[in-house]
Amino acid sequence: MSSRQLIAPERPDEILQAIERLDNPDLETVARRTLEIQAERRAPHLSARETELLSQINTGASDETWERYNNLKRKRDSGSLATAEHQEIADLYDVIELLHARRISAVVELAQLRKQPVEEVMDSLGLVSPGCE
Repeated sequence: MSSRQLIAPERPDEILQAIERLDNPDLETVARRTLEIQAERRAPHLSARETELLSQINTGASDETWERYNNLKRKRDSGSLATAEHQEIADLYDVIELLHARRISAVVELAQLRKQPVEEVMDSLGLVSPGCE
């Protein structure tokens, strides 16, 4: 019987290297748990509503939704989108936009609670405005 010793990463760069090797479901679990830990550590400083808003801000469309949407978008752009897929891409777009609107609404409410400009809250959360295309 051989014993295998696992060495846990200790430095941030080692942790990030380990995270890069995760598949998407495990990555989502780590990301969600990391945010939970961060919220727990800030708990004395965050109200229940702020915690709820941060959860809403960090909830977007799933990887599967984005993947399907982008696949359909490529097909649409190349002119090979089937008739049934036109409705599917429209439905996916509606889902993505609704989630985005909820996230932005939560950012605005969080800014109001903190009495800070929206841009400042977005910067503090590492959020980037998509701008106009």
